[in-house]
Parts: sequence; C-alpha cells; structure tokens
Amino acid sequence: MLSFSPQNKLPPLSHRPSTPCTGPHDNINALRQMKMWKTNRKGALPGGKLKPLYRNSAPARLRGIDGDEDTPNLSATMSKHGVLSSENDVLCLLKGQFHNIPHPPSSDVKIYLSSTFVDFQEERKLLIEKAIPVLNEFCHTLGLRFHVFDLRFGMSTEDLDICLSEITLCQQESIGPSFIALVGDRCGTFPIPLEISCEDFKILCDFSSGMDEDLLKRLYLKDENCDPPKHVLMSKPGADSGGDETGKTNYQRWTDDLLLTKQVLLLAANQAGKRLSQELKQQCCLPVTEHEMTSALSVSPERHVLCYGRNITDIRNTLDDSLARQYVDTTVNEHGYEIDSERQSLLNTLKTTKISSSLPQSNIRQYTVPWSGGLLPEKSQQAHYWQSFFDNLISDVQRLITDSLDKHHMHNALWTPILKEVVQHNGMVVNAVRCFTGRSNVLEDVLQRLTSQKKKDNPALIMYGGEAVGKTYVMAKIAQLSSKWLGKDTVTIVRFLGSTKDGSKLSSLLCSIMDQLSVIFSMSYLSTEKTSTLKTIQLLKTFQEALGDISDKHLSSSKRLLILLDSLEHLPLTDSLAALKCITDLPANVSMIMSVQLDDADMKAFCMIAADAFSLIKVESLVKEEARNMFNNLLSTTSRRISNEQSDVIETKLSQCCDVLYVHLLADMASQWKSGDVIQSHLVADSAVNIVQSLFTRWETQHSLVLVKFTLSYLSMADGLTETEIIDLLSINDEVMADVYREAEPPLGGIVSLPHLLWARLKRDLKNYLVQRMDQRGAVTYTWRHHIFAEVVSQRYGVMTDNGLNDSSNDVMSRASFSVRLHEDLARLYMCTNGYRKSVYLPAIDKMVYNANRLVTPQPVSISNPRKLSKLPHHLLVMLPSGGAELMNKLVLCNFEWIRIKTAALGIDDVLHDYQSALCQLEYLVTEELVSQSSMNEVSLTYRTLQAAQNKLRNKPEVLADVIVSHLSYYKNEYQKIQTLCKDAQSYMDSVHQNMLMPVYPFSSEPGPVLSVMDEAVTFINPKLDAEHILTVVKTTDGCVFQCRNTLNNDCHFEITARVNILRKYTTHDLQSLAVISSNSKYLAVKKSEQTIELWANPNSVFECVWSLECKTESAAMTFSKDNNKLLVFNPSKQMIIEYLIDNSQKENIYERKEISGIVTNLCVTSAFILASLSRESKGSVVAVWDLSNKSFICEISVTEDEITSEQLIVLTESKPLTACASKHTVYVCSYGSKADDCKLVHEISSDSYSKGIVAMTASSDEKHLFISTPSDVDVYTIDTGSYMRTVAYSSMIPNNHQPPLITQTLLHTSNLFLFVGYHSGEIAVFFLPSGELVKVLSHGHHKVTNMSLVHGDRQLISSSEDGFIKTWDMQQITHDTLKRYRTMLNSEGNREIPTCEIILKPRPAPKQNVKYPSQVNVDRVIAKSMESNIFYTIHGEDPIRVWDTTTGELLGEIQHKCLGGPGTVHTLSNDAILLITHSQFPSKKDKIKIWSVLVKEDRSMKLEVQEIGPVKVHSSCLSHDENRLATVFKDIEEGSDSSVAGLSLSIWDIENFQLLEEQYLEFDEKIDSAYFEVSMMGFAGTKNKCLLLQCSDNTTKWGYIFNGDSTVTKWTKIVLTDPFVLLWKSSQIVTSDGCEIYLNDLKNVNNQPNVLTDESDRSFRKIHQVAVCKDNTMLVSASRDVIKLWDLEVMAIHSTINTESIPSPVTCVALSDDKQMVISGHDGGQLCTWNSLTCHMTRSFDTAAGPVMNIQLIGDVIYCTVQDPDRYNRLLALRIRSENNQ
Repeated sequence: MLSFSPQNKLPPLSHRPSTPCTGPHDNINALRQMKMWKTNRKGALPGGKLKPLYRNSAPARLRGIDGDEDTPNLSATMSKHGVLSSENDVLCLLKGQFHNIPHPPSSDVKIYLSSTFVDFQEERKLLIEKAIPVLNEFCHTLGLRFHVFDLRFGMSTEDLDICLSEITLCQQESIGPSFIALVGDRCGTFPIPLEISCEDFKILCDFSSGMDEDLLKRLYLKDENCDPPKHVLMSKPGADSGGDETGKTNYQRWTDDLLLTKQVLLLAANQAGKRLSQELKQQCCLPVTEHEMTSALSVSPERHVLCYGRNITDIRNTLDDSLARQYVDTTVNEHGYEIDSERQSLLNTLKTTKISSSLPQSNIRQYTVPWSGGLLPEKSQQAHYWQSFFDNLISDVQRLITDSLDKHHMHNALWTPILKEVVQHNGMVVNAVRCFTGRSNVLEDVLQRLTSQKKKDNPALIMYGGEAVGKTYVMAKIAQLSSKWLGKDTVTIVRFLGSTKDGSKLSSLLCSIMDQLSVIFSMSYLSTEKTSTLKTIQLLKTFQEALGDISDKHLSSSKRLLILLDSLEHLPLTDSLAALKCITDLPANVSMIMSVQLDDADMKAFCMIAADAFSLIKVESLVKEEARNMFNNLLSTTSRRISNEQSDVIETKLSQCCDVLYVHLLADMASQWKSGDVIQSHLVADSAVNIVQSLFTRWETQHSLVLVKFTLSYLSMADGLTETEIIDLLSINDEVMADVYREAEPPLGGIVSLPHLLWARLKRDLKNYLVQRMDQRGAVTYTWRHHIFAEVVSQRYGVMTDNGLNDSSNDVMSRASFSVRLHEDLARLYMCTNGYRKSVYLPAIDKMVYNANRLVTPQPVSISNPRKLSKLPHHLLVMLPSGGAELMNKLVLCNFEWIRIKTAALGIDDVLHDYQSALCQLEYLVTEELVSQSSMNEVSLTYRTLQAAQNKLRNKPEVLADVIVSHLSYYKNEYQKIQTLCKDAQSYMDSVHQNMLMPVYPFSSEPGPVLSVMDEAVTFINPKLDAEHILTVVKTTDGCVFQCRNTLNNDCHFEITARVNILRKYTTHDLQSLAVISSNSKYLAVKKSEQTIELWANPNSVFECVWSLECKTESAAMTFSKDNNKLLVFNPSKQMIIEYLIDNSQKENIYERKEISGIVTNLCVTSAFILASLSRESKGSVVAVWDLSNKSFICEISVTEDEITSEQLIVLTESKPLTACASKHTVYVCSYGSKADDCKLVHEISSDSYSKGIVAMTASSDEKHLFISTPSDVDVYTIDTGSYMRTVAYSSMIPNNHQPPLITQTLLHTSNLFLFVGYHSGEIAVFFLPSGELVKVLSHGHHKVTNMSLVHGDRQLISSSEDGFIKTWDMQQITHDTLKRYRTMLNSEGNREIPTCEIILKPRPAPKQNVKYPSQVNVDRVIAKSMESNIFYTIHGEDPIRVWDTTTGELLGEIQHKCLGGPGTVHTLSNDAILLITHSQFPSKKDKIKIWSVLVKEDRSMKLEVQEIGPVKVHSSCLSHDENRLATVFKDIEEGSDSSVAGLSLSIWDIENFQLLEEQYLEFDEKIDSAYFEVSMMGFAGTKNKCLLLQCSDNTTKWGYIFNGDSTVTKWTKIVLTDPFVLLWKSSQIVTSDGCEIYLNDLKNVNNQPNVLTDESDRSFRKIHQVAVCKDNTMLVSASRDVIKLWDLEVMAIHSTINTESIPSPVTCVALSDDKQMVISGHDGGQLCTWNSLTCHMTRSFDTAAGPVMNIQLIGDVIYCTVQDPDRYNRLLALRIRSENNQ
C-alpha cells in the first residue's frame, strides 16, 4: 500500500526544465533557461491546433434564448443542492415546484484522469488499450456507459479552469469513481491566472522589479468592464495575423513573455506572502495536478477518487540521461543537473497533507519500479509493476462502481420516466425567468382572465405572436407566478413542446400529461401503462373525462389545475386542431394556456378557427425600454458591464431590433468587449443571424475552421449527440485528424484520436447555445438551443436542410454530397461494434499511421444501447441512393440479432417503421436500377413476415426466431441474406433452449399483403374524394368522425366530428348515409348533428365549412345534383325535398307532393329526373319521380306493401330510364320518364333465397346485367328482360360441415370482368366472370368487410372492416395475370359478355408456383406412420394425394385422383407407410378397393403399383389395428325408393391376400329416412380384432351396433355418443364424454351403466373437447380450455393435471406420446407446447404466429399438426423434438 508519509520522500520530476528560484529577479537566468527548453520542446508540447486557447473574461451566460425552442442545459437548471429523497419530493415536483430542482441520475461512469504528461505515457497507453475495453464491457453488463477524460495532451497552464470544470462535471454525473490520479516523481507545470484583481495586481507590482513590472503591465491590461474591474491577461495574437512574418514575430514574443511572466508571478507571490489573496497565491504557487487533486478531494473522495503512486528507485543517479530527466523535476547549476528541491517539497506536501489524510488506504496504491533505462511494459524486471497496476486499476474501479450501484438504484427508483420529463420542463421555467423583464400588461391580462369569476370570461387562453418575441418567457413566468396568483395548492403542469420527445406528438403529449395527473391525483387509469395503447381520439376523450373527474373530486376555488402548453406549432397541424378540441369546454377550476407562433399561413388559419372558442392574447415584440432592461440583466449575470461609448452602440442596435433572441445574442457579444475596445456601430451585427455568423467566425479563429465546421455540422445533422459521440465522430474523421496533428505527432504510438482538451475548449464556448436533454436511460445529449444556429450551419457549411431538395442554390449537389458524408460518418460511428481502427495520412508531418486506433467507444447491438438501435437505420437510410442498400440489408433489415434486440428494446412498431422507410426508397431505386430487385425482395419478404406477426410480436417478442424460421425458410435458397437470417434465427433457438421444437420445413405460405392501417375506421364512403383520397367514418360512443385519408401514406388531411346519435346498432349504410360527396369531389355534405347539416367545400385540397342548415337529420336523405351546383335534401318535418344552391345555401326549388306522405329513404338524381324511394307505415312503399326541367312532380310508382330497404335504390340505366329498388325479399325494376304513363313497374324479381334479405344491388357499367347479393350468394339477371342467368356461390370453397360465410358487400370492376365479394368472415373473393373462376381470396382479417372501392385507375382495391383497419390490395398483377391466361377468350369485344350458362365455381386454384413444401397446400388430413419410412401423405378434397419427404419436408410426388377413381377415403396399410388403400366415397356397383404400393427410389423419385379387390359399394370403412383386415359398410336403400334405408351391408376383407373374408347383413326393424341417416365405422376392438363397431344416427337419436365376429350383432343405445370419443381396442372399451365427464363403456356389457372417471380434487366441471389415448391403451389424456388431465386407465384414477394458464390462448387439441412421458398441446393462438406428464411442467414451446392448431400427430420425434392461416386454410407444420443430447 502507498502511504504518502515523509519517510517515503520521492525525488521531484519535471515535465519541462524550470528556472531555479535561488536568486530574486534573476530574469536573465530565467530567459536562458527558457531558451534551452525551447530548443528541446518539440516532443513535449505539440503545436498547431493544440496551442493553448486564452479567454479574456469569464464565459458568457446566455440563459434561455427564446425562439419558442428554448430549452436549458441540465447542469444550468438543476440545483446542486436539490436532492430527491422521498416520494413527497417527487409529488412537489410533479405539482409544479420551480425551485431546488434536482439533477436527474445518469447512467454514466465518468473518470477524469490526472497526471503529469510525458512521464506517464506508457501507463496511459496501457489504460487506453487494455483497461478501458475491460471496464467498458463490465459497465455494459450493468447497463452503464464508461468514459475516461484525459485533458493532458496539448494542455497549457491557462486551461486550468477547463480542467476543474470537467472534474466538477464528472463528480456530478459519475456513478462510482470520478477521478484517477497517477502520481510520480514530477510536480508538473504551474498555471497562470487569467484575471487578477486590482488590489492583488498592485501588490504584485510592488514586489517586482522595473522590468518585471513592465512585463506584467504589458500582459495584464486593466479591464473596467469587469465588475469589479480587473487586470486581464492579454489575448493571444494569431500566428497568421498581420502578415506572415509579423504574425509569427508577435506570436513568438507573446509566448516568450508568457513564460517569463509565470516566473515573475511565482517570485512576486512568494515574496508578497500573506498580503496577496489566498486564491491568487495558490493559483500562482501550486502546480496544476495539485489544483485538480484539491478539487477532486472536495466531494466524497472515498467513493470517487483513486490514487496510484509510482517511485522509481534508482533514477537520481541517471540525471545526465535526457530520458531520465523527463521523469523527475530537475534544475541545472554549474555542476550539472540536480533534483529541484522546491518542487520536491511541493510534491511531498501534496502527498502527505492532502492525499494521505483524505483518502482511505484502500483507494491508494504505491509501486516501486527500477529505472532500467526507461519504463516499458516489455522489460521483464518491470513486469510485476505493469501487471499489478493493470489488475489493481481494474479491481479498484469495479469495486467503487459496485459499491455505488445500490445507492444509484435506490436514487433511480424515484426517478420515473414522467418525473424526468417534468424535471426538464420545470428546469426550463427556472432558466427562462432568471432574466425575465417587462411584459406587465400581458401578465395582468392573463391574471385577470384566470381569476375571473365568470365562466364565459375564463375560457382557454391562446397567446400568439411572431418568432422570437418572447412567448416562452411569458409562459415560464406564468408558471412561476401560478401559485401566487391562484393559491399555494395550485397544480401547475407545463410543457415546452418540441423540447423533449414526448412533446412532439399529440398522443405522446397527452399520455405524458395524464401520467403526471395519475400520480398527483392517484388515478391509476391515467397511467402510461393504461393509456399508451389508446388511439389519439380515445386519448382526447379520456383526457376530457379525466379533467372533469379531477374537477369534481379534487379541485376547488383554492386548489386549481393550470396546464401550460408552449409552442403548439411544434405539433402537426391535425394534432394542433385536435388539441383545441379537447379544451373547448373546460370544467370548473381547470385552466389551460397555449402559445403558438403565427408566422406562417397555417398558424394564421389555425388562430382564425380558434378565435370564436378561445380567448386570444397577442404577445408583441419587446419595446426598447424592456429590451434595454433585459440586456442589462443578462450582462449583470456575467459580472460584466460596458463603457458609455459601447452603451451608445447598444442603444443604436436596440432601436433597430428588440427581438428577445437578438437581445440575448447581443448581450453575449457585449460580454466579450473590454473597456479599451473601440466598438464601431456599423460593425455590430443588426440581426440575430449575423451575430451567429460572427460567433462562428470567432470560434473558427480560436479553434480551427475544420474542427468547428464538422462539430457544428454533426450537431445540426443529428437529433442530439452525446459528448462521447461528438468526440468519437471527430476522431474517425480523417480530415479533422489531419488538421489536429498538422504540427505534432500523436503522443501515443498507433493512437490517433481527438484530444479531449480540444472538445472541452470548444464546449466551453458552445455551452450557452446548446441544450442538454436526458433520455429515459440517462444519456445526456447536446443539440442546438434554437433553430437559427442550425440554419446558419446549413448556409455556412453547406449542410442539406430538410427541404434541401427544393434548394434553389447552385451548389445543391455539393451540399447533398457533404450531407451524405456526415450521415456516413454518423452511421460509421454506430457501426463500431468493437471500436474503430483505420489508417490515416497526416500530410503536415508526411506520415501514414497504419491501422490507427481512433479510441472510439464500442457501440454494441444491445438493449442497453437504444441510441444505436434508433439512430443507425436513419443514417443508413440516407446512404441508400449512394450504394448503402447492401449495408442496410446486412446490418439492419436482414440481420436477425438486430431485429431481435430492437424488437425487445423498442418494440416491433419501431422495427416495422425502419422497413417502411426503406421500402419507400428501395422501390424508387429499383426503378432507377440503382438497387437490385433481389435486394428489395429480401427486405419486402422480411417486412411482410414481421408485419403479419406484429400482434404476436408486440406481446411476445421472444417468438421472433420461431416466426422467422417457420415463415421465411421458403426463400432461403433463393435469397442469400434470408438464408443467413434463418440460419442465425435457428442458431439463436439452439442457444437459448435446451429442449426445443424445430420446424422440419417452412410452415407459412407467402406473407400477406402490405396494409395501410387507418385508426379505428369502421368504413369509408364512396365515391372517392379524388384519385388518392377517401373519406373514412370512425364510429365513436357519442357520434362519429369523418377523416380524409391519403391511400398512399395514410396521412389524415382533416377531420369532421358529427354528434349524431349512433348508440343504436348502426349498419354500414347508416354510417355511410351520414355524408355524401359530389361527383367532382369538391363538396361534402355531412349530418353534423341531429339537427344540423353542414356543407364543406374543397377549393385548395383542404375542406372548409361553407354553410349549415337546420334539419332533422335522422330521417333526412341527401344527394348532389348532376352538375354539382345544388344539394338536394329531404326534410322530414316539412315532408318536402328542398334544393339548395352550393354557393349561398339559398333555397332554389322545393319539390313536394302533398298527397304523398312518408319517409324518403333514398334520393337519386339523373340528368333529368329526381327519384326517391318513400316508405309509408300503412300504404306500403313507392318510388316518386320529379322532372328537373320544369320542377314538377310526375307520379308515384307503387311497388310493394312492404318497407323498401333504405340502402337499395339505384339507377340502372339512363339511356333507357330504369331504376331498381329492393324490399326485404323482392327487387322491383321500374321505368320512369317525363310522362306518368312512362313510370311503371317493369319487372319483379323474387326468390326463396331473398327471404334472408337483400344485401346489395350492383349494375354493370354496360347497363346489361344486374347483380343481386343475398347473405349467401350473388344472383345475376339481365336488366332488359329481368331473366335469371346464374348464381355465384361460395359453397364449393368451404370444407364439409361448415356454414358458408355471409356476404356483406359486392363491387364490380369497371371492365365488368371481375366481381369482388366481401364476407362477414373478413374474406374478399375475386371472381373472373367470363369463366367463373375464383381468382383470389383476400383475407382482410376476422371481422365483417364493410366496404370496398377501386382507386388509382382500378389498380388498387381498398377494403374496410369492423376490426378498425382499411387495407389496400394491389389488383393490377392479379387482373393482368388472369386476362393473360384467358386472352384467347377475350380476343373480341363480344367475348366480354358473361356466358349465359350457369357458373359452377371451381375450388381454390393450386398455387401458381411449384409446390415444394406441405405448407404451400391446403391440408385436411395428414397420414404418417413411422419415421423409418421417411415419407408421409397429405390429403385435401379433390387435390392430389401428395407424398412428402419426412426429413426435408420436400414434395416427392403426387397421386392424381384420376388414378384413384375420384375423391374417396384413404387409409395406410403398413407401419412403414409404403402401402395405401383407397376407395370412392360415392357408392357404385363398379367401385373397387385399390391397394397402392408407394416406392421411393434412391434418387427420391416415386414409383406406384396397384392391386384391386371388389367390386364393392362403400359408405364408410376402417382398418383393423394389425392392419390385416378392412371393414366396409354400405347403406341398403330399398329398390324403387330413394328415401328409405332398409339395413346395412357389412364386408370384411383380407388385405394381404386380396379376398373377401365374410359378409353380414343387418336388417332394420323400421325403415329409416335416408336423408337423415348416417353411418360411420368406429373401428375394431379386442386383441384379435374380432369386434367391429358402427355408429348410426338420424335427425333425433344416435345408436350403434357391435358385430361380435360370430355372426351376432349387439345394438347399444346407452353409450353417450357425443364427441369426443376414442376406442380402446385392447380392452374393448369406448371412451366418451358428455362435455364435462368422461365415461368408459364396456363393449361386453354395452347397455350397462358406464364407469365415470372423476377427479375428486377438481369439481369445476370444465368442458372437455378432446380425448386421446396412448398406444398401449393404458393412459388417457383429456383437454379442456386451460387444463389437461392424464388418467391411468389401469387403476381408473387421475394421474396428473397440467395447468396451461401460462399460455395466453385455450387448448384446441392434445396428444400423448407412446412412452406416456410427454403431452403435446395445440392452442387457439397458434402455440404448440410439450409438457412433462410427471412434473406437469412445460418443456418446449413453439409459436406459429398464425391461427389455431387444429390437430396433432406424434410420429417418432416429429410432431405433425395442421394450423389455420389468416386465409383460413389449413397448413401442415412438422416440428422435430430436439433435446440437449441431440442438438
């Protein structure tokens, strides 16, 4: 251990030779020593851009620049003394505490490294290359970020204030250690004061000689602008100013004078003693390292400070060695070099009085090292030192971090996300009011309105004004004064929009405010967990209800709620309008104030809308007096003032501009002026932009153009950068590195990075113009305080702005190129997974540094690194046009590890957003041939897969690997990156599961279509608004909302809220009838409320309300005239149709017929007539006709005594005027004309099927055919004759025993060739009418299809559903491919007519691609017997029987039905699955049973051989357990009758010998109606397979027969025959269930009471829906919704119970392994799980991310199951059971 005691005297070392202090005022000797040092200084202090930077005054304090983007630095607003210690402190902050604001906890470990420089270079290199990577990894595992700040390289003695500031910052923000000191045998350099008080300066001059006094007065000039006045160090002259030679001479003279002045100050300070102030004496007489150590030891040193001492034992004897003198402070005399005793004394004092007494021994370590000609890790005699130093450093840092974690976690527990958000906004209030001045008239106005007792005088307030007038300041001042104005218990919530992430979108803003309210008022339903999933409309409603609830329960006149929202313009326009809606009627004691900028047209229109509902207060620019007061306040905060002459200049400038931003910047500029500076008014910028330009010029001069250019450009390009990211970005930039090292080599070999000191210097100048934001993980980022800085950066350096593509400048290409380069640098930064190495050429020193280490902090792909996850895709996206597509696919879009981690960290929605953004660009780049189609396909397929499973991944992101492996494996052989993606996903599954289920082959079919999601939309209205927009109707609890949606990007252009009562069950038509659109899409009529109709016009793509009229809207019908100049409305109260002019809402004509009374249910307008369907309670229904030419009523057509269905009145033809209307079960076709005789009923179309109702009517565009839709089918009639043509039905598409889905919508393609039919089940069928082919089935979801429309030239189909989605479908390829197949049929126009023959719909066509895997076909049944055969079969309807390879899942061959003799029943005959048996399911005397031998050759080709037995009639069949016998049964229907079954004919066949064994006939006592009689074979029973069971049923009962094998037959009636049931062949028992209990029926005593299996421990009587039995019939498994039970059949008792509640969906099917050790369950949500039957624990799981699992078979170690996909087709999935042993 190192105990810094006097006995351990260490010889002092010096970084630079110093002047001995033996003789007073020995200036000549001092200069001689300095010249000697200058000749040897090149290796010690680098020049160029690392030359010291001198500041002549304290940094300016620009506090809170207003431009309505004003946000503070965290360090500036968070009080050091504000400590968060209890929940009460949290509550005070949330309620609106604007003082003692604590600093949010960070997640950083920030360590300041202090040491002398040259003598510790090897230790620094070891720390950088070895220790920091280890500590980085350690902190990463803890969710922390590790940083080391080393400011020694390039440091001058004038940089002390920067060093001390960084130490303070590390102390405030670091978790654990914040300071590491390396103490050797050198004392180090001494600082020089930048400022000296007048009193101290006089004392120093008194103790200096004449020459030294002149030197002091030459370098330290008196500045009267300091308050109080001080002597300030003269500014450093530029080396390139005043001409080449003159500039260099001035610079060299200044440098020499500075070195001499340090010696003068040291001598004078020592002689002045106590007369000098203690602060100045310490600054002159103590080295930099001691200043740093003193600062570090001031705050909890035992928790934050580590010290490592090094004693070189034999260095005193080697002082003649120039290398040795770099490790010890020396002085020179006539005898040569010796130890500098004065510096040695200072060093010992530091060790004994400060370090040893302040630090515990555990934080101090000492090492003794032999000199050996130098200190190098390669030297064996020093190996122990280097290894110990490394090990101890690692362990000590880890110890301090670990010790601090508990306190950090405890402190962090109080810092919820909402508290961090609130603290930032409250801090902004504190920051903004510090320099607030004036505005008394605005504040008084606000106070008066807030405290008004009249409700009408206290509406929501909106403050508006131009840019930079100070609205943010006023809002902050109101927040501060709220408790004084409204009472101390007032709750004040403030949000400065745009300053934080939660303030840039209305939904997140509302969630944030409600989360804050939930904590303040203990209203858990407002927490983010409850509101984050709500849509914006729901959030607004919840927010309004919450305000009312709070007002009723928690508020009073003495306790009010005030909500302040600043800079509303940062929200999208639609969000801003929605925000206004939520405050139109504030409850009592709730007030809200918003501010908004009014500089553009949108905001002006916004305010015009708000003028009637809100109280407006305009904020004007500052008057000159207010601006002057603000200027003086700002200047006083910097402890500066200005001279009278300078004040006159300021007066002149304030007369020209008084904007708040300009005043701030002007005060900052004036704070740099010295009293001797002559300021010319015309040289002072007269605008904020010009001041910013001058700032940039100053920074470029002081810091380097290249460094400033790239630093500011990165800040402008990125949405916030952390300090480490800025340093790393500059380090990887070769141009910056070449500029930094233009006069000096990097100090550490092989390491080329930005010296931290350069960033620290620049940060000191930038900090007043930057805002710090802390994200939810504690990372502090820097961004511009005001957008004007980013705009100047764009103009000055050529950074492309957001609208850069519209830039009119001539250098657009160069600006774009530079911007892309910046994005490439940012992307390169985030791609540095393990640091960054790259060779760099340093031209100034003509040296190439190969594989240079840039010291970039690793950026792992990790949950704890969300910045990389969110930022990298954005920057790669910009690089796509310049060849970044391959990189984007490889790193992000087709990278499994990336997708997995980002899904877990940020959610699947953020992942999908990356794909959507990329696909928008890739589509264009493919057309321009800049990106290959293959690359886009890889992205598109991955996106569609993730999108199809997004709901599953949103709730269970851990199933991502399952989704990718099972859904994308189709394409792994076609696309390289998808192959890698699937391989990585499978490897991940191997690594995280010891026991798992792995897909044998791809499961899912091709992913579904890309969706366009509309929030909560129920339906949409036709016709379309224009080519790209539709009007959607969103149903709400108190009405509905109309939204104009863009079909390309889903943007919402406007909203109209209708307060119509639709709490009753509105049909789709009811919703659509609430609005009508003119045919030119320029006018929209809306039933705004139950008494109001509004007309909205669309002159400039934005609908505006033109006029409104009073009318009872519930029974009102509306339509536009053909010329779109008039709106026709049926007024039910006046019983007339009124025509209104669009322009002025004046009544043009009134159409009435007094004899007619009733309700107009529909209006239709042709070019010459008005048609109306009227419903009358007692007189039936009529169609009324008016003549438009003479405004006269023509006649009425009586059509039915029934009420006409309201939505069914259409114009069929205009050339031969015909119309059609529908009642409940009849369609009436009527003619109409100008004479009463022309108006008559022409056709009456009725059908038995219409009794269920008529859904819709559609007429073809060629006026030839009428399509009438019923719930089950679509009938086609000719319009001219009304004759029936055909029926289009869905029945042939569905499985047996399933009801067909109900039709809800129909749509006819404009070509009249395609018919789109929407169903209640969510499907959309596309029919090709000329052939009757079902071309495509689109799955919208599982909810009713409410509407369909064709857009974009009929290329896209839009459909809506009650599930809240509107989907877009690409129809162009479907129609093109269909027409291409049928081009011979469509050669002539005549062939376009629909054939008159009846259409018989074909089943769903086989996939167009070659079938490769079982999941590409629909599967009703799978046959698999054993793994030894390596084959299995799938069967579906009339499809071929397909033979598959068990190992690979690939198709081996097909057996066509023409070979089988038509559809029938299929069995397997052998355990190796080589033999198949088939017979027809339609009995015929000629039918034969066929036995197929399926042979698979070595080349995996298939050979078929067949044997036949029969002929035989078969209705049902079954195989014996030993598979040697086949039983068939046939229903004997009486000859001459087609309705009675006389008996059953049973045949038993020997399969091996192909012969009939026996026949038996069973005659019924009573004949049974064959229409209801069903018979099915249940199977053989008994060990010798002699008993045969049959089950029969009619329309009322079920019974069965047992053929005993001895020609006797037993009938049973008492066995419960409801499903499920299973036959125990070995024990001759049948297991049945009535749904709640399980019965065992003994076949030997079949009519006795069955045994009941009961579980005494569970009497919940769950419904049992499946039972299964193991192979040896000794154990039974039963499945209910969430419980699986195993029964021991040998003891007739419960064996075990498996609770499946951990799976979020119910059990659908179950199976038991042959060894009885494993239970397999399938679930409705698509999960497949295995369970240990003894422990009842789940052992494996697989999520198909599809529909329910339908059935399960276990063959060997492969589970076969069918899963229903979104299109409701059964897909076969095979999963191999893998365990730890066979992985």
